[in-house]
Amino acid sequence: MVLVVSLLAGCGSTGVRVTEQNLEAFKVGETTEAEVISQLGKPTMRTRLPDGAVMVVYSYAEYSTRPATFIPFVGAFVGGADVTSDAVTLMFGANGRLTQTSASSTAYGTGRGPSSTAPAQVETSQPRK
Repeated sequence: MVLVVSLLAGCGSTGVRVTEQNLEAFKVGETTEAEVISQLGKPTMRTRLPDGAVMVVYSYAEYSTRPATFIPFVGAFVGGADVTSDAVTLMFGANGRLTQTSASSTAYGTGRGPSSTAPAQVETSQPRK
């Protein structure tokens, strides 16, 4: 039974995952937007700011359905899902060079009954060197 429930558990992800190693390869004042895109691919969002600077965001999210969700009848009361997401923002000056990076992460759960009390965990954006 446990094996069957494990196999049925739903999972998924979307976006571009940016690791600490990816970010460490980018140097403030040196790395260009084109270099970032060649390494990470197309960003989730790109915004040109009034001063000519560009903000590029890479978002990634993944979810997993809790196994208890798939237990007949009981799952409706104790099931749920867990979601984590990350966003990395890279700022480029009007000259096209990297000026700063920041990252944020969120983790939360959804559910019914006792599973709805899963604690939410949020980390705010922190500038990176």
